[in-house]
Amino acid sequence: MVDFFQDLVFNQISFIIGFIAGALGLWLVTKLRPAFPGIIQSIRTKSKSGRSGLISSNAQRLRQDMLRHVQGLHLASPLFALDEVLVAPRMLAPPPPSEPGQEAAPGDILSQILPYLPDWPELAARYQAKTFPLANALGAGANLVLTGNPGSGKTTALAHLICQLVREEPPAEGLAGYLPVYTHVADLFPEPSFEQPLVESICESVQSYASSLSANRLENLLRSSFQSGKILLLIDGLDEVNAAFHSQVIRSLANLMDEYPSTRLVVASAPENYSGLLELGLAPIAMAAWDERQYLSFISKWSRSWYRNIRPLMEEGTVQIDPRLLNAWQLAENPIISPIDATLKAWAVFSGDIIGPGHLDALESYVWRMTNHLKDARPGLEDFALQIVAAQEAAMDLKKARGFEADLDFEAETDQEKEAVQKDISRRGKRSTRKLPGLLPELFKNGLLVQRRGDRLSFSHTLVMAYLASAALADAPVSHFLSGQPGWSGKSLTLLFLAASRNASDELNELLSTNSDPLLRGPLSIGRWLHYAPQSTPWRSSIMRLLATELQRDNIPFGLRARLLSALLISGDPGVSVLLRQISHTSSVDLRQLSALGMGYSLDHQSLDRLGELIAEPEINVSQAACFALVKIGNQQSLELLGSALLHGSDGIRRAVAEALALDPEEGEEMLKEAAQMDDLMVRRSAVFGLAQVNQPWADGMLNKLALEDKEWVVRSAAIQIVEQRDEPDK
Repeated sequence: MVDFFQDLVFNQISFIIGFIAGALGLWLVTKLRPAFPGIIQSIRTKSKSGRSGLISSNAQRLRQDMLRHVQGLHLASPLFALDEVLVAPRMLAPPPPSEPGQEAAPGDILSQILPYLPDWPELAARYQAKTFPLANALGAGANLVLTGNPGSGKTTALAHLICQLVREEPPAEGLAGYLPVYTHVADLFPEPSFEQPLVESICESVQSYASSLSANRLENLLRSSFQSGKILLLIDGLDEVNAAFHSQVIRSLANLMDEYPSTRLVVASAPENYSGLLELGLAPIAMAAWDERQYLSFISKWSRSWYRNIRPLMEEGTVQIDPRLLNAWQLAENPIISPIDATLKAWAVFSGDIIGPGHLDALESYVWRMTNHLKDARPGLEDFALQIVAAQEAAMDLKKARGFEADLDFEAETDQEKEAVQKDISRRGKRSTRKLPGLLPELFKNGLLVQRRGDRLSFSHTLVMAYLASAALADAPVSHFLSGQPGWSGKSLTLLFLAASRNASDELNELLSTNSDPLLRGPLSIGRWLHYAPQSTPWRSSIMRLLATELQRDNIPFGLRARLLSALLISGDPGVSVLLRQISHTSSVDLRQLSALGMGYSLDHQSLDRLGELIAEPEINVSQAACFALVKIGNQQSLELLGSALLHGSDGIRRAVAEALALDPEEGEEMLKEAAQMDDLMVRRSAVFGLAQVNQPWADGMLNKLALEDKEWVVRSAAIQIVEQRDEPDK
């Protein structure tokens, strides 16, 4: 130690510099000490901001993954991305609340005379009833159960909502910051097993379409989104499962909402079964049916996409038909058509393999197109579809499906059943599902089959599955497979296609055995079959008579009458027009009102004289319904009748005529322009209500002019009220 100090060399300059540096450091620490907490907080904030930015980038990446995924969630995905043929889905607006005896609010006449039928929306589509985007309802803060019949476009509505959210398009601005998560019930519960926590099931379901970068951080992202209440969970396919599965899903959702009460939720289900969802706080909202404008838009988009993307790939020498002719042929028939029927028909028409004009023909063309080049695919798919229906599941593993073969070849009790079973087995061939594994890559590629979580498979659409299952049952007794099942979509749709293709006495007897049901669910279920059943189907006339009889039965509620009428109308049977003209003479006000609406739906030119008489009815609902029917028929005679009613009718009739004319973008709107400038102040006042229904700049201009310049106070006040309502938010 002594040696150390003896050898120490003291450098005066270094000592001075060190002393000064230490003194300065001590001074700086003393001065900055009060700022230390702020500096530390700033460092923490930047660190948190960095983590938030990382989460934000992960969320944005997942949004893009989801956007790519939903572009394939439609039947024609092997041909086009969803955006190429998308017709923006709309929801059917419920009627506004009203008090008996009070005057209708401006613009509400149609909602008062047109029954609100969320399960039968076709009548509302013909009369262009008010609709709105799905995002609008969510923006108001509600959780929703989205209802619609099979093929009505529920999946497309969910996919379109995700596109709007990811692209930050209006009207989805009210959902800014929410992470949309789409999943199908067949992917949520793969066994089906409900033991796994739902959040974990959602994570594993989303991983099936998330990119590798998203999948690595997916669970943390979803859990943090659930905890922050910034997640929009979209669950599809609840209408494709049986009652027991449905109940288990409800329990899982209830547990999820208890743990994460701020979660936003939309569940797609059937209009006749959303039990348990209302108790979770979900508000029912119904898919609107397509009207003529939407169908025309779809056909135009399909035509452009086909000739841009598909036609160049077809073999040289293929006969080309002018797309205008193809479009006109499709639009010549009743344009009130479901999205899936429109897709199947357009695909068959443009492919050139359509075998007939009916909806069943288009469905058969689709199945043939997907399987004709794959040897033995058709019988295997029919058996697989039948086994899914027999198991009452939304999807099934092929290995499990083979285990059902013994059950399918059941022991018949009667000689007739034995003969039918042997015929069915020989036609299909035993163990035909064993031939499917080698065909799976092609069936996935053409979209007929969809791969689900847990190595299970489902069909591209429930309608396709049920159609193939019915084909497998073509020669077999039905009771063994379906009679003991509770009601669910697989059973009802399989019965539908069975009934449409053969004498359905057994199926009809089963459904009509509950004819004492005051809601007439049996006859109405069969009424849906009429849409697909050819005119030559043996049981068709008896069901038409049953529906017509029930329609005219005394003391039946108005809404139930309207559903029976809808079933008759969508059948497309020419005899319905004759029936409507007959019942328009009955003493029942409800029947006369519905008959008028039905004549307009059917575009029945032979009913013009009778509709002209109904306009003079003392019952205002009947006469107003006749006004709207005349506008839908839309020929010269109907416009003359409407013009006379506008000039000489009562105030209620004049207003109904004006609002009805707004549904006609050509002659009707021209008549409104003229009416707004006529000397008769009551005609001008009626025109105000019609202009209120026209969503065009020229109509806004005329309303503003009437509100400011009309010489009569009664006209100005009506126009001012309309202008003020339009200026309100969300109007």
